[in-house]
Amino acid sequence: MKKILYIVLLLVALGGLIAITSPVFTQEKPQTKSIEAYFSPIPTGQVGGIRDRIIKAISDTQKTIDIAIFDFTSDVVAQSLKSAKEEKGVKVSVIMDRKQAGNKYSKYEFLNNNFNVISMTGKSGKSMHHKFCIFDNKMVMTGSYNISENAESFNYENVVFISDKSIVKKYQEVFEEMWNKR
Repeated sequence: MKKILYIVLLLVALGGLIAITSPVFTQEKPQTKSIEAYFSPIPTGQVGGIRDRIIKAISDTQKTIDIAIFDFTSDVVAQSLKSAKEEKGVKVSVIMDRKQAGNKYSKYEFLNNNFNVISMTGKSGKSMHHKFCIFDNKMVMTGSYNISENAESFNYENVVFISDKSIVKKYQEVFEEMWNKR
Protein backbone atom coordinates (compact mmCIF):
# COMPACT_ATOMS: atom_id res chain seq x y z
CA MET A 1 0.00 0.00 0.00
CA LYS A 2 2.85 2.37 0.87
CA LYS A 3 4.48 1.66 -2.50
CA ILE A 4 1.30 2.61 -4.32
CA LEU A 5 1.02 5.82 -2.29
CA TYR A 6 4.65 6.73 -3.10
CA ILE A 7 4.07 6.07 -6.80
CA VAL A 8 0.91 8.21 -6.81
CA LEU A 9 2.72 11.05 -5.01
CA LEU A 10 5.63 10.80 -7.45
CA LEU A 11 3.28 10.95 -10.45
CA VAL A 12 1.42 13.95 -8.98
CA ALA A 13 4.73 15.75 -8.36
CA LEU A 14 5.97 15.02 -11.90
CA GLY A 15 2.63 16.08 -13.34
CA GLY A 16 2.85 19.37 -11.45
CA LEU A 17 6.41 19.93 -12.67
CA ILE A 18 5.39 19.31 -16.26
CA ALA A 19 2.41 21.64 -15.93
CA ILE A 20 4.52 24.41 -14.37
CA THR A 21 7.09 24.29 -17.21
CA SER A 22 4.51 24.18 -19.98
CA PRO A 23 4.16 27.26 -22.25
CA VAL A 24 0.90 28.16 -20.49
CA PHE A 25 2.75 28.78 -17.20
CA THR A 26 6.10 30.04 -18.51
CA GLN A 27 4.55 32.67 -20.80
CA GLU A 28 6.39 31.26 -23.82
CA LYS A 29 4.63 31.97 -27.05
CA PRO A 30 4.51 29.02 -29.40
CA GLN A 31 6.11 29.91 -32.71
CA THR A 32 3.74 30.46 -35.57
CA LYS A 33 5.11 28.87 -38.72
CA SER A 34 3.81 29.99 -42.06
CA ILE A 35 4.68 29.91 -45.73
CA GLU A 36 3.17 32.25 -48.31
CA ALA A 37 3.79 31.84 -52.06
CA TYR A 38 3.66 34.70 -54.59
CA PHE A 39 4.18 34.84 -58.33
CA SER A 40 4.75 37.44 -61.02
CA PRO A 41 3.46 38.63 -63.31
CA ILE A 42 0.38 38.59 -61.07
CA PRO A 43 -1.59 35.42 -61.89
CA THR A 44 -5.37 35.32 -61.91
CA GLY A 45 -6.67 35.06 -58.37
CA GLN A 46 -3.58 36.49 -56.66
CA VAL A 47 -4.24 39.83 -54.99
CA GLY A 48 -1.16 42.03 -55.25
CA GLY A 49 2.22 41.21 -56.66
CA ILE A 50 5.50 40.21 -55.14
CA ARG A 51 6.61 43.83 -54.88
CA ASP A 52 3.49 44.70 -52.86
CA ARG A 53 4.23 41.84 -50.43
CA ILE A 54 7.86 42.96 -50.09
CA ILE A 55 6.73 46.51 -49.30
CA LYS A 56 4.31 45.17 -46.68
CA ALA A 57 7.13 43.12 -45.11
CA ILE A 58 9.33 46.23 -45.04
CA SER A 59 6.60 48.33 -43.44
CA ASP A 60 5.97 45.61 -40.81
CA THR A 61 9.68 45.40 -39.91
CA GLN A 62 10.74 47.03 -36.65
CA LYS A 63 14.53 46.46 -36.36
CA THR A 64 16.50 44.86 -39.20
CA ILE A 65 16.33 43.92 -42.85
CA ASP A 66 19.16 41.91 -44.42
CA ILE A 67 19.09 41.56 -48.20
CA ALA A 68 21.21 39.37 -50.48
CA ILE A 69 20.21 40.16 -54.05
CA PHE A 70 21.66 39.67 -57.50
CA ASP A 71 19.90 42.63 -59.15
CA PHE A 72 18.19 45.59 -57.44
CA THR A 73 16.66 48.24 -59.72
CA SER A 74 13.31 49.02 -58.05
CA ASP A 75 12.85 52.68 -57.05
CA VAL A 76 9.69 51.82 -55.13
CA VAL A 77 11.33 49.19 -52.92
CA ALA A 78 14.44 51.36 -52.41
CA GLN A 79 12.26 54.24 -51.21
CA SER A 80 10.28 51.91 -48.96
CA LEU A 81 13.53 50.79 -47.31
CA LYS A 82 14.57 54.42 -46.82
CA SER A 83 11.21 55.23 -45.22
CA ALA A 84 11.58 52.29 -42.80
CA LYS A 85 15.00 53.56 -41.80
CA GLU A 86 13.90 57.18 -41.37
CA GLU A 87 10.57 56.50 -39.66
CA LYS A 88 11.45 53.55 -37.42
CA GLY A 89 15.24 53.37 -37.38
CA VAL A 90 15.28 50.03 -39.20
CA LYS A 91 18.85 48.90 -39.90
CA VAL A 92 19.19 47.78 -43.52
CA SER A 93 22.15 45.74 -44.78
CA VAL A 94 22.46 44.76 -48.44
CA ILE A 95 24.77 42.39 -50.30
CA MET A 96 24.66 42.79 -54.09
CA ASP A 97 26.37 41.12 -56.98
CA ARG A 98 29.39 43.24 -57.97
CA LYS A 99 28.70 43.20 -61.72
CA GLN A 100 25.01 44.01 -61.31
CA ALA A 101 25.85 46.81 -58.87
CA GLY A 102 27.58 48.54 -61.80
CA ASN A 103 24.54 48.24 -64.07
CA LYS A 104 23.24 51.68 -65.14
CA TYR A 105 19.77 50.89 -63.72
CA SER A 106 21.10 49.53 -60.43
CA LYS A 107 20.08 51.15 -57.15
CA TYR A 108 23.53 50.39 -55.73
CA GLU A 109 24.52 54.06 -55.31
CA PHE A 110 21.21 54.99 -53.67
CA LEU A 111 21.42 51.98 -51.35
CA ASN A 112 25.09 52.60 -50.58
CA ASN A 113 24.35 56.23 -49.68
CA ASN A 114 21.58 55.24 -47.26
CA PHE A 115 22.41 51.81 -45.84
CA ASN A 116 25.18 49.31 -45.09
CA VAL A 117 25.94 47.87 -48.53
CA ILE A 118 28.62 45.64 -49.98
CA SER A 119 29.05 44.19 -53.44
CA MET A 120 30.74 40.88 -54.02
CA THR A 121 31.23 38.08 -56.48
CA GLY A 122 30.67 34.41 -55.99
CA LYS A 123 33.52 31.92 -55.86
CA SER A 124 36.13 32.26 -58.60
CA GLY A 125 34.70 35.62 -59.70
CA LYS A 126 31.30 34.19 -60.60
CA SER A 127 27.97 35.72 -59.65
CA MET A 128 26.59 36.33 -56.16
CA HIS A 129 23.23 35.01 -57.30
CA HIS A 130 21.26 34.80 -54.04
CA LYS A 131 17.84 36.40 -53.85
CA PHE A 132 16.63 36.58 -50.27
CA CYS A 133 15.57 39.08 -47.62
CA ILE A 134 15.41 38.55 -43.86
CA PHE A 135 12.96 40.68 -41.88
CA ASP A 136 13.59 41.12 -38.12
CA ASN A 137 15.18 37.64 -37.98
CA LYS A 138 11.60 36.32 -38.06
CA MET A 139 10.72 35.90 -41.72
CA VAL A 140 12.67 35.21 -44.89
CA MET A 141 11.67 35.86 -48.48
CA THR A 142 13.40 33.72 -51.08
CA GLY A 143 12.87 32.63 -54.67
CA SER A 144 13.79 33.57 -58.22
CA TYR A 145 12.68 37.21 -57.90
CA ASN A 146 15.18 40.04 -58.28
CA ILE A 147 14.01 43.37 -56.87
CA SER A 148 13.33 44.88 -60.30
CA GLU A 149 10.55 46.05 -62.58
CA ASN A 150 11.38 43.26 -65.03
CA ALA A 151 10.89 40.66 -62.30
CA GLU A 152 7.61 42.26 -61.23
CA SER A 153 6.01 42.85 -64.63
CA PHE A 154 7.64 40.75 -67.33
CA ASN A 155 9.53 37.69 -66.08
CA TYR A 156 7.87 34.60 -64.65
CA GLU A 157 9.12 34.73 -61.06
CA ASN A 158 8.28 33.31 -57.66
CA VAL A 159 8.99 33.86 -53.98
CA VAL A 160 8.00 32.31 -50.71
CA PHE A 161 7.81 34.14 -47.40
CA ILE A 162 8.73 31.74 -44.62
CA SER A 163 8.19 32.33 -40.90
CA ASP A 164 10.03 29.46 -39.25
CA LYS A 165 12.86 30.10 -36.77
CA SER A 166 15.04 27.21 -37.93
CA ILE A 167 14.79 28.20 -41.62
CA VAL A 168 15.31 31.91 -40.94
CA LYS A 169 18.36 31.06 -38.80
CA LYS A 170 19.98 29.19 -41.72
CA TYR A 171 19.50 32.16 -44.05
CA GLN A 172 20.85 34.53 -41.38
CA GLU A 173 23.96 32.37 -40.99
CA VAL A 174 24.58 32.43 -44.75
CA PHE A 175 24.06 36.19 -44.87
CA GLU A 176 26.49 36.78 -41.99
CA GLU A 177 29.08 34.46 -43.52
CA MET A 178 28.99 36.40 -46.79
CA TRP A 179 28.95 39.76 -44.98
CA ASN A 180 32.05 38.81 -42.99
CA LYS A 181 33.98 37.87 -46.16
CA ARG A 182 34.11 41.48 -47.33
